[in-house]
Amino acid sequence: MISGFIPKPNIALENQEYLSENEFPAVEITYLAVEKDWRGQGIGEYIISQVERKVQRERPECEFITVEAYITKGYSAVGFYNHCDFTPAEPPTGYKDTLRMYKVLHPITLPEKD
Repeated sequence: MISGFIPKPNIALENQEYLSENEFPAVEITYLAVEKDWRGQGIGEYIISQVERKVQRERPECEFITVEAYITKGYSAVGFYNHCDFTPAEPPTGYKDTLRMYKVLHPITLPEKD
């Protein structure tokens, strides 16, 4: 994991009070893989949950966990990260083999409108 700041995501942060900010404290997952024969058994989800707990415990100022999810002809990690509540931070492009994604660590709940 790398701790630092990320630029403001391009999309998907509607109704969040920090939209006016240009950078956010974040932790980056730089590489995560589960052996092909072990996939689908909850190992990746468990690792993500442990990373989230560790970040919240040791870096409570962090707002996000970020990742560059691979998208190739043979494999895409985007579905896995979507399943783990990550959101795209940019529109998909045809010239890049990754998609920048993030997970909000401190979601803001807005009061219901009458």
